[in-house]
Amino acid sequence: MNELGFYNLSLTQLAEKLKLTGPRALALIMHLNLQADGECFKEIAIGKVKFKRYSQKALERMGKELPVISMEKVWAQYGPSLTKKKIKAATG
Repeated sequence: MNELGFYNLSLTQLAEKLKLTGPRALALIMHLNLQADGECFKEIAIGKVKFKRYSQKALERMGKELPVISMEKVWAQYGPSLTKKKIKAATG
């Protein structure tokens, strides 16, 4: 399997497609525990650099949840713990 083809989205790209900010997209990812789902997330190493990548399945799951959940509640639960350092780590 071509991993970069399958996990073809960054956090920024997910956020843009869902019309969310990067931090709010990360809060939703945390709420849905997507980084624990191997079909949604993979950290890919290219040389010494690691990239956190998401699949189309992650985009679909997030898109299905957005209309039925309260992003205000998700943000209240996860937002305060999202420091600039965590957000930067999530995009790398």
